[in-house]
Amino acid sequence: MGESHDRPSLAGIPPLISGPVPLPGAETHPLPSASTATNRFSRNHGDTTAGPEAPARRARATASVASRPPTLPARSQVVGEWAGPVLEEDRTWDSPVPVRRARRFLIAMAAVDSFYLLYREIGRSCHCYVEALALVGAWYTARKCFTLVCDSYSLIRLHFIPKLVSRADLVKQYGRWAVVTGSTAGIGKAYAEELASRGINIILISRSKEKLEAVAKDIAETYKVETAVIVADFSKGREVYSSIKEALRDQDIGILVNNVGVFYSYPEYFTRLSEDKVWEIVNVNIAAANMMVHIVLPGMVQRKRGAIVNVSSGSCCKPTPQMAAYSASKAYLDHFSRALHYEYASKGIFIQSLIPFFISTKMTQFGDHILSNKFLFVPSAKVYARHAVSTLGISRRTTGYWIHSIQFLLAQYIPEWFWVWGMQILNSALRRDAVSHRIY
Repeated sequence: MGESHDRPSLAGIPPLISGPVPLPGAETHPLPSASTATNRFSRNHGDTTAGPEAPARRARATASVASRPPTLPARSQVVGEWAGPVLEEDRTWDSPVPVRRARRFLIAMAAVDSFYLLYREIGRSCHCYVEALALVGAWYTARKCFTLVCDSYSLIRLHFIPKLVSRADLVKQYGRWAVVTGSTAGIGKAYAEELASRGINIILISRSKEKLEAVAKDIAETYKVETAVIVADFSKGREVYSSIKEALRDQDIGILVNNVGVFYSYPEYFTRLSEDKVWEIVNVNIAAANMMVHIVLPGMVQRKRGAIVNVSSGSCCKPTPQMAAYSASKAYLDHFSRALHYEYASKGIFIQSLIPFFISTKMTQFGDHILSNKFLFVPSAKVYARHAVSTLGISRRTTGYWIHSIQFLLAQYIPEWFWVWGMQILNSALRRDAVSHRIY
């Protein structure tokens, strides 16, 4: 009987459980007696009653049985349902299955306890790092809040406080003459008129002689100031600057407004632009501002006074799809202006980067069906120029218009992907609208 369940002695194997651990409601199984264990040991290892080593063998057999706990919980109570269905052979102590499964259960429980202890130890050791991260987070939040407060203060100081005080005397502050490029329409014309309303004489530079003369006559008659015109097509490159330099020689140029610029006919992908358009953007949007500053700035430095305004664009804030070359050229002007400020602010020269968003001008006529000057975010050129001139001498980098300043703040804080996504939608809509209305 029981030959199929015979096994070697368990002597020498440390017990899993040192005493009885019955669970509530758990059935138990009787353990075999010492004599039964001795008989089974004899069948496996020979007669334990013969020979000089018989007493020792009997003692080992008896000790192996005595080391077992008197009772153990039923298998289903020890290992739970995860161990699988209860088999009949699992209910006997002759099979090693209950022992192995109990061992697995105890190891699993020990692993859980070890993980919990490890987690607690890691928590203790990382406590200082958690505090450091909390301090970094608090510092970052405080910094952002402080920046927001400063930006809000700048918005009020630039666009609202100047309306409560008398206008600055720009002639006394900078000089009697101002040069405005791209001044026959849009922002350039409106800016020139606003400067003239403050008593500054105006030199207009553009490529159309007829338009220049008409605007110059209108400004002179309306604001009772002197005007002069210089005909120059900046898209032709280097050849136009010698005549400009000669015309401006010995003039007391106090303000230079680099407004001239070109845009696409409507938002378009870069590879669909002609080579002529790409060169025009480079020559007009980038080279013209550099050369005009190079001509005018030495005299300002000599007189230790002067102001330079480079008209950039809101598209310089972040990469703008379907306006790649244009937005990049305006980003160049923004960086160029800021770098010049650090070079020449100590010499009495005020240099401003003006960053307007959409304005109702001829340049943005492709979007008249979507962008209207009745829309709060799209002011007319005249309204924009009045606000922009009031920031001269106060802010070296501004949008010039309070609504645009709010847009600029939002653009600074939103992630780049969100800006790109929004501009992609807007420019696609503007392009479809322009194509459908045959604006080329």
